[in-house]
This record gives sequence, structure tokens and C-alpha cells, in this order.
Amino acid sequence: MSLARYVKLSSPNLNNLIILGSVMMYSWIFLYGLDGNLVGSHSHQTICQLRNWVLSIGFVIAFGAMFSKTWRVHRVATFKIMPRKRVIRDTQLYLIVLFLVAVDFVILLVWQIVDPMVLDIRNLFLMVRQSL
Repeated sequence: MSLARYVKLSSPNLNNLIILGSVMMYSWIFLYGLDGNLVGSHSHQTICQLRNWVLSIGFVIAFGAMFSKTWRVHRVATFKIMPRKRVIRDTQLYLIVLFLVAVDFVILLVWQIVDPMVLDIRNLFLMVRQSL
């Protein structure tokens, strides 16, 4: 088999989804590093909410792509009833990833609507001095 065939069998577009999800999760680190000194308090709440979305969606994209590729290998390798060739296309794997992202999106949206994050600033230095 040629090298191009092996690359095609590895589903390069799903590999790109894994990379996209990983980059999103790595960008979460930069969002987490932003604090009140770098951004105003009015946009700090938005950045906190954005952190949750970026990390969660990034994880679901990366993990969903890996899961769908693993599921395809399992499905093809363990089909023992009828020894015929099973073909699972990349579009079916994309639908699995899309479904997982949609479920995550709905959960995050409900969380955002029902119980949004609020900024609560406390000066702990004053609290310690008052208790002494």
C-alpha cells in the first residue's frame, strides 16, 4: 500500500479536528491568565464565561474526533456475524462529533441562561484586619 493511502485511511480531516480542539484548549490558558489588571472589570465576567466555552468545546471537538475514529476501528474490527467489508465514511464520523458538540453547546447555553457567572470582588486584606 502506498503512503498516500495510509494517510487517507488515517482520516486527515478528523486529525485536523483534533488539532483544532487542542489549540482551543491551549488558548484557554491565555484566557485564564487574563486578570483584573489586564482587562477591565466590566469585561472580566465575559472572559470568565468565554473560558468555560473555549475549554469545553475544544475538549469535545478533540475527544469527539478521537472517539469517532476509535469507534470506526472497533466497528470494522469486531463485526463477526457476516464477514463482509463494512465502510464507515468520514461524514458519519463528523456527525458523531457534531452531535457531541451540539449536546455540549446546549448544556453550556442552559448553564449560561439559568446560572450565569457573576463577578464578586472581595478585598481579603480588609477581611483579615477586621477579624483581628
